Amino acid sequence: AGMAVAARALRPDLRVFGVQASGANATHLAFYDRFRGPLSSPETIADGLLTRAPGERTLPVIRRLVDDVVTVSDEAIAETVVLLMERAKTVAEPAGAVALAALLSGAVTAGGRRSCAIISGGNVDPNLMDRLLQFGLGAAGRHLRLRTELNDRPGALVRLSTIIADQGANIFEVVHHRIGSARSVNLVDLELTLEVRDRAHGEALLEAMRAGGYVTEVVEPFRR
Repeated sequence: AGMAVAARALRPDLRVFGVQASGANATHLAFYDRFRGPLSSPETIADGLLTRAPGERTLPVIRRLVDDVVTVSDEAIAETVVLLMERAKTVAEPAGAVALAALLSGAVTAGGRRSCAIISGGNVDPNLMDRLLQFGLGAAGRHLRLRTELNDRPGALVRLSTIIADQGANIFEVVHHRIGSARSVNLVDLELTLEVRDRAHGEALLEAMRAGGYVTEVVEPFRR
């Protein structure tokens, strides 16, 4: 509401958009007259936006001055936090990154017009930032978790690792499951967490592993 007041005062012709997390979308619902009472259990990584109901004083201002109120997913928010840190060297808390997330995800379309996304707030705990980065890398398709079967004999892991290395991926973590999981006494279940460049790189890696004879299951699918 405050941003809309300032923006309209400076440029009455501006289009102004509000952005909420999809898991805490009370103002979005109220903007479209679909709010039926406080949200029972709002949930989002953007804790600065974690409200159960729109503000009584701010909602009338939003309805008068804001063109639209859109929502973005936690995946889009996390991916934007990672992008800001990686490309702009800017630490933004999830709630401070939602405006840019709306532009990048297509929730708001610029239509060729000059646009400004306000990035505000860097109040994020280091432990939370670590989890947030892992979540964001997964959302961007740059962390991939796979499960496959491996012959339980010397050299088997080397052969699989060679395929992964030839594809330019990096093994982040390997977990063996020898008890009660494989289809045969001569097989072990293997769970891999891999670092890849993007979704296309991950898909190419999957194809190479399957071409090498490995039955491979994606444990955590690429988020869209």
